[in-house]
Amino acid sequence: MRSFLDLKRKATKEKIKFISAEMNQLPAHEAVIIYLYFWEDCDFKTIAPYCGMSASLVKKIFDVALMRLRVKYSTNLAALESSYIKKEVRSYVA
Repeated sequence: MRSFLDLKRKATKEKIKFISAEMNQLPAHEAVIIYLYFWEDCDFKTIAPYCGMSASLVKKIFDVALMRLRVKYSTNLAALESSYIKKEVRSYVA
């Protein structure tokens, strides 16, 4: 949980907007698991009955969904940083 709390403290409006948009793109069961784990502070054993799955399956789905979010976030962040750097270089040269 510590890493998510750190993310909430350091999150900018752009990061929060991106994460919210990507959460809406996840399949419903993945979004529910991510939401319950991070926002409601539930463990996998608590989430499992709501989803009608075993705790181990919930954990596997959580891991896959979180990895998908991380990949999309890092790809988007790299693109944003690249365009920002290009913009700064152009303004410096001009």
